[in-house]
Amino acid sequence: MKKLTNMDNSVTCMTYFQNYPDRKFCTKCQTSHRIFYNKNAQVWIETVLYTIIGLAIIGILLAFVMPKINQTKDNLVVEQSIDALKIIDKKIKEISSETGSRGKVDLKLKRGYLYIDSINDEINITIEDLSALYSESGISIQDGNVNITSQEGQKRNSIFLTVFYAENITYNGKDENKKINSAALPYVLVIENKGSNIDISIGG
Repeated sequence: MKKLTNMDNSVTCMTYFQNYPDRKFCTKCQTSHRIFYNKNAQVWIETVLYTIIGLAIIGILLAFVMPKINQTKDNLVVEQSIDALKIIDKKIKEISSETGSRGKVDLKLKRGYLYIDSINDEINITIEDLSALYSESGISIQDGNVNITSQEGQKRNSIFLTVFYAENITYNGKDENKKINSAALPYVLVIENKGSNIDISIGG
């Protein structure tokens, strides 16, 4: 007959110990399994501890890494907004020399809003939910024709991107201001030189 090993005994005698958990000695195979069960419990305890420690380490790493990831995402949005204003500005410059000329610009605005200020002849994009400052707070800097001003807030930070014009900028033929909110789909801006003014409207 094959001699039972300690592992074999643990399997053949498992039912016995489930029925008699207070007994230290198995009368079936004349072997003590208490050491085996203690080792098994120790393995489970160690596994749980290692899991907790691993989760704690991941939490600490995320606390350091996530702010950097969010800042990188925010900076990308700001740079895309600067590029959007440069494209609008380039189109305005192209049509400003010839009355009656017109052009279209696809405006992708995923965050913030674009403001056509016909009163002051300005076009700007404002983003108010940045996790970190893009530039020094309260100090204006230039990127081409785009004026960049960051503003620090208590919880979130803002940035104002503005292009100033000598031309008379209007919206839908009138000296009125227009706020264009962010959207999943791009807007089509129609820009037209009407002689005395550069008119901007939203087309299809």
